[in-house]
Amino acid sequence: MPARKALISITSASATLFDDKETTGLFIVEALHPYKALTAAGFEVDLASESGSYTPDWLSQQPDFLNGEDGP
Repeated sequence: MPARKALISITSASATLFDDKETTGLFIVEALHPYKALTAAGFEVDLASESGSYTPDWLSQQPDFLNGEDGP
């Protein structure tokens, strides 16, 4: 039986935030949660974006936005 496959489409858009220090982009958990659910269900998961790359939103990597399931 062939492997079940899934594709998660993510953004490659990014922009500098108002303070000119940090950037916005992919909010990591928006891809992480479906990735974990799909792989746990036995799917082989690929990620795709418009440019083939992505920039993580810096806020999505801050402790206030992560819970125990989201951390490394």
